Amino acid sequence: MKNMFVIVLCIAMLSSALVFAGGAREEAPAAAEFAITPPASPVTVNMIGWAFPITEYYQSQFRALNAVQNLTVNTQLLDSASAQEQVRLALSGGQRSPYQIVHGANAQISEWGFSGWLTPLCDLVDAYWDEYDLGDIPQTAWDAATVNGQIMGVPAVANTFMMIYREDLFEKHGISIPQTYDEVIAAVEVLKQEPSIDVPFVINLHAGWAWEIEFFQFLRAFGGEFINEDNTAAFNSPEGVKALEKLVEVAQKAVGPVGLSYSVDDVEIGLQTGRVAFTNTWAS
Repeated sequence: MKNMFVIVLCIAMLSSALVFAGGAREEAPAAAEFAITPPASPVTVNMIGWAFPITEYYQSQFRALNAVQNLTVNTQLLDSASAQEQVRLALSGGQRSPYQIVHGANAQISEWGFSGWLTPLCDLVDAYWDEYDLGDIPQTAWDAATVNGQIMGVPAVANTFMMIYREDLFEKHGISIPQTYDEVIAAVEVLKQEPSIDVPFVINLHAGWAWEIEFFQFLRAFGGEFINEDNTAAFNSPEGVKALEKLVEVAQKAVGPVGLSYSVDDVEIGLQTGRVAFTNTWAS
């Protein structure tokens, strides 16, 4: 289990990761465009992760490698909770992992790295630093992929949060683009009677980890910190209380019971169909 190595996809507050897992490290064979020589004997690579547009792109690239002689690449994308559960079971069982590539967020990289389940990638990062322009990746992203001074992955993608709204509805109801969540709540009150939508406003609060991410955003907005330099809790502070109170208020007054059930995919569909008036959501 300890002979594993990781590629990490960093997502703003949340890093996302693809992890090469299990068994002795082998040279990764690939097609000619990846400038890696095909293996001399058959090699199978199994990948598991969770689906969103950028990971689906990586999945397509991995699948393209099946054209390489002696190489079979199997890819599986689940919802995030199911994928993390499967990975955790595979890595914690004390047996050789069935997965060679595992996608995870920065929280998982810390968990798996501190558990000793991952083999550092420092030598590979050094070897391919110039060839793949790895210096273009910001140091903060490398820091997110580092555990105890050892690089556990290669950051590959970053998310930001963006407010997206139906301009026609905002013009129809005379709503200015909200600058604060108090203004979001006020806009929702206006939009509640709009017949063309299912929910006025959504942020991603459909799972426990989603609440954690949103709380972190609110905490930093109030000037708070998550942990102290000595790794003790810093969120149990006046700023943390304000952040939690405002988050609960937004959940109750702006998002509502229906909106609380919306996953990231549901929000995307709602925006595409016009059934969601506006949202503050991830862009990857």
